[in-house]
Amino acid sequence: MSDASTAHADEAEFWEDWRDYFWSAVLSPLWTAFGALIAYAAARNAAGVDDWFGALLVGGLLIVGGGILTAGLSMPLWLGWDLGAVVVRCSREGITIKGDVHPWNTVRLLRLGYEYTEVGAANDLEGPGSIKKCHLEVCTDRETLRVTGEVWRNRAHELAEVVGRLAPEVPVEWASGLAFRPKGPPRAVRPSPKRVRGEAVALVGVSLVLSVLVCAAVSHWAPGMVTLG
Repeated sequence: MSDASTAHADEAEFWEDWRDYFWSAVLSPLWTAFGALIAYAAARNAAGVDDWFGALLVGGLLIVGGGILTAGLSMPLWLGWDLGAVVVRCSREGITIKGDVHPWNTVRLLRLGYEYTEVGAANDLEGPGSIKKCHLEVCTDRETLRVTGEVWRNRAHELAEVVGRLAPEVPVEWASGLAFRPKGPPRAVRPSPKRVRGEAVALVGVSLVLSVLVCAAVSHWAPGMVTLG
């Protein structure tokens, strides 16, 4: 076996990229265009407001549309500045989390699971207002470390395979109630932060262009959709 192959077999890195947030990346331009359309409808009708009710309606539409627009544009930037960073590294020496190496002989258990995260104003952490966020728990002699990320939904099988090869004495547990995706091909070389951030900025550009096109198309072919009253 070549030195490069041996090095690859003795180490594995896990990071998040756009594949872990595919639907967020796809929906971001649509969400942005929707917010832009609401804000455009409010701005288009602002000049015709002649009472308090109309002013409140237009003001509310501006706030809602602006909020949706801001959220749609912020999402890829928020993700892009964090994606690509290594969250876990496995090697013969141990498992590395946030720069700290935990030797395998101190690791008692790895647990792949999830936690409920509240969304919006919902109070029921297992209801429709909550989502499941995947995490990896590393139980050592001294503490339990938790690494949260969608990467585990996609690469859980790969992690279990790597641990089985590097430290077969460390058990890996799987939580029930969460569908881990089947093991795919190993990911290529980790992208540079510059590339990921460039892709995030490009996605923002696509969102803005789509927003302009949607507003122009609606204004031309269906002006009634953005006309109040």
